[in-house]
Amino acid sequence: MRNGRAGGCLAGCLLPLAAVLLVVSLAWTVEVEGPPELSVGIRENRSFFALGTLVLSALAALGAVAAVLRGSRWRLAAVGALGALVLAGVGVRVAALSPMLPCGMYITHEDDGSYRCVDR
Repeated sequence: MRNGRAGGCLAGCLLPLAAVLLVVSLAWTVEVEGPPELSVGIRENRSFFALGTLVLSALAALGAVAAVLRGSRWRLAAVGALGALVLAGVGVRVAALSPMLPCGMYITHEDDGSYRCVDR
């Protein structure tokens, strides 16, 4: 088995990278996604940066699974399960970002929890 250890090492690097990128995507929009009373006023719409970070996170998780495809079944199951968790987190974040994506550069958080696009 020539690819066993190298694939495991690559997966061991890509899965933490995917998790870190998932957390970084939260940092892009944490100011807007908080409670409406804490984010009063017009904010910059950084959801596109968060979406780009999520795409990189999903690619890293899929790359980790692809790296261990020729390894043992146990390694593939472990990396596949962790990769699925990361991809589930990406899905949750995309669902949270979807109301913000149609907006342009600025956004406000309404009292009812919705988002309103603002043109300056």
